[in-house]
Amino acid sequence: MLGLDTTVVASHVDHAYRELADAKIVTHPDDPSPGWTFLRKLVQLPVRLPRTTEDNVDQVLLAQLGPVHREGEVGKSSAGIAADSAMFAEVSTAEEIEQVVIAIEQHPEVREHLRRRLRAQPEQSVREEKRLLNVWQFYLRVLYTEEIEQAGHLVAVAEIATRWPAYLHRLRGGWPNLADAVDDDVRWGAAIARLGYGYDDRRAAANLRALLRDCDAPAVAALADTLF
Repeated sequence: MLGLDTTVVASHVDHAYRELADAKIVTHPDDPSPGWTFLRKLVQLPVRLPRTTEDNVDQVLLAQLGPVHREGEVGKSSAGIAADSAMFAEVSTAEEIEQVVIAIEQHPEVREHLRRRLRAQPEQSVREEKRLLNVWQFYLRVLYTEEIEQAGHLVAVAEIATRWPAYLHRLRGGWPNLADAVDDDVRWGAAIARLGYGYDDRRAAANLRALLRDCDAPAVAALADTLF
C-alpha cells in the first residue's frame, strides 16, 4: 500500500524526465504528461481519500480521541481535572499521566475548541486534520498539561506548527510582538515585516493574524515561544 500525493509525484517525475525526447510516445493518450503515465503503471488500484467537510469533523475527532465525557460520566469535569492538578507531581508512571491527558482530550470544552478550529481549516481532509490532532496530542504530553484553558491554547499552537512550518524559523523570537500588534493594522504590518514577510507572504500573514485574533494571542504566543 502506498500513500502519496499524485500531483506532487507526477510533477517530480515530469521534472526528472523533462528532456525525454519521446515523451509524447511513452505518455498514455489520456494522461497530460509522462509523470501521470508512470503513476498509471505503478499503481494498479488507485483509491482516492474522500475530502472531509465541516459536517464530519466530529467523526474524525471521535476516531482520534474517543467519545466526549459529559458531567456525571466516567470522564472528569473542569473542576475534577483542576482538582487533580497535583496529580502530575505525584504520579510515578507514564500510564497515570496518560490517564489525566486522555481525560483532557475528552473534555467537552476542549472538544468544542478542537471542533471549531478543524472546521476553520482551509484544507478539509482527514490527513490534514489528523496531522493537527497528532501534533496537539504530542504537545499535551510534552507539557504534561492538566489545565483545560492551556489545552485550548495548544490547539492554536499545533495549528501554527502544521499550517505554516515554512515560516517557523522567521517567527522565532517574534511571538510577543505579533501578539501585541494583532489588533493594530500599522503595528501588525511593521511586526510582520521585521520578521521577513514580504508581498508574496501576505496571505500566510493574514491567515496567521486571523488565527491569533480567534484565540488568546498572548497565551498562544507564550506557548509558541516555549515550543518553537
